[in-house]
Amino acid sequence: MLAVEEPVVSITVGQRDLDRWQSGSQLPFRLSLGEKGLIVNTGVAGVVISEFEAQLEVAGGWFVLRPRRASILGIPSQLASWLRAYLPLPPISPEARLSGIDHAPGKLTLHFSISDFEENITRGLLQRLRKRLLPWMG
Repeated sequence: MLAVEEPVVSITVGQRDLDRWQSGSQLPFRLSLGEKGLIVNTGVAGVVISEFEAQLEVAGGWFVLRPRRASILGIPSQLASWLRAYLPLPPISPEARLSGIDHAPGKLTLHFSISDFEENITRGLLQRLRKRLLPWMG
């Protein structure tokens, strides 16, 4: 029997991973992982048109980008605090909840708390755990 109490799963995304993802698509912006959040730059021919920094949060079960600061053509904008963007990410298990988000230069870490569980150590254990914790993987 495998019994787990108060498990936490942490997922970290690094700037290198983000750069690799961005290089495979023609996005009109550039994402960077900053000390206090995600930094989004838009520009034309190397000239920055706009930049904003947003903190990743969870509201009502949805991942939300909440801008902290913004500038257009280098001029600070006060509209940043009013805007929010909801991210279309796959759902997590009903047994899991987001317990924390850490922003750091070059990395973003999400911490998920999972309900206590017991599983028999038999053939198919990994498949049962995957189905329980990552139901969207099919």
